[in-house]
Amino acid sequence: MKRITPSHRVSRLLIVLALTLLIRVCHSNQLSGSAVPIEIAWSTSLINTGQLVAVLKHTKIANNFAIEPAFKGMDSNESVQNFLTAEKTDAVILSDLEAVMLLAADTSWTILARVAWETATSHPVPDSTERVPRMALLLGRHTFMARTPAGVVDLLAALMDAGLYRARHADLAGQWYSLENFRATGPEELRNSADVDPNHRAMMKGHISMNLPAGDLAKLQELIVLFVQNGTIHQPYQINTRTDLSNLRRAEEKWWKIPDNELE
Repeated sequence: MKRITPSHRVSRLLIVLALTLLIRVCHSNQLSGSAVPIEIAWSTSLINTGQLVAVLKHTKIANNFAIEPAFKGMDSNESVQNFLTAEKTDAVILSDLEAVMLLAADTSWTILARVAWETATSHPVPDSTERVPRMALLLGRHTFMARTPAGVVDLLAALMDAGLYRARHADLAGQWYSLENFRATGPEELRNSADVDPNHRAMMKGHISMNLPAGDLAKLQELIVLFVQNGTIHQPYQINTRTDLSNLRRAEEKWWKIPDNELE
């Protein structure tokens, strides 16, 4: 029998290490090449949403979930409806007022989650002095949802992770948001916006929620009724039929399985 010398053992060990490294490099290249591109439009009037966008731009969170989001901000002077007709737009984050109008005008969209609560604005009832916090809603285009179901789930999981990062690193998220020059926003406005969003106070995963419970869906239905009455939209519809939270449930399950120390 051939005697195995220490030099042989070292040579074999080096070969094993080299093969292991090669496998890891190939695996890493496969992952980097498999990132799902997602075109996302969002309303720059949404300050808390804007900070989530900034977090996804400045961290590796999107890469961790194998997505490659490209964000297009829409200011108040831009026609949201005109931009959304572009077929390349896969997802959009709008205020509840904008979302209700989009769903009335275009049946190719579905509400996927509530991304954040946003600064209160005047209630859309004529002469109303009541100020109501607005919901920022994520909507997915049906062609995008059919093309890459996994990408939808990963986008939702990435947004939850971005929410936790923002809560834990509020000052940094605010700085990134300001650097993006989305809109002129001072520290006081950032604080006021944060106060209305419970996710901003999250210190652990269990505090993050993008759910739309029955009460929130009822508020959206009330907006539909109001907009029909004032002529903003012409045909009523049931918000339940335009909402699908099943992808959010899958994203929650996936996100919860990731150890907390592996996030961010």
